[in-house]
Amino acid sequence: MASAGDPGNVGGAPLQNMSLVRTGALDADGLGHVSGHTQTTINDQYGNTSLVDYRWTGTYTLNGDLAGTLNITPVPADGWLCTDMSGPTATTCTGTEVGPESYAISLSLTYDTLNMVETDNIGGGGKIFMTGRALKR
Repeated sequence: MASAGDPGNVGGAPLQNMSLVRTGALDADGLGHVSGHTQTTINDQYGNTSLVDYRWTGTYTLNGDLAGTLNITPVPADGWLCTDMSGPTATTCTGTEVGPESYAISLSLTYDTLNMVETDNIGGGGKIFMTGRALKR
């Protein structure tokens, strides 16, 4: 409810997690299945920052030109580790911190990289579209 101190009712708005920084690893099996582990920082509408450590699984496709898609879904939240960075202290994950994501991908055999750009914006609340690069190890 709007008040003199919060005329836009920002405090009453639903949680909007903004993914800021990510790092992780992915494992593609060569048959269209992928799994991975990610650590991401998120901010909520109150300026609180948390670190979310989670695993995910998914699928990918690659066309003859080495462009394709990647779709990932986090594993159940009971396996996630959330840390409130103001402490930092461990907190209970709600299961809404991150969600399913879809990416357009391109594989470079010359540079051993996988480039990706997010093509949805529905996972885990409002966030910026993620872009990134995966390097072969």
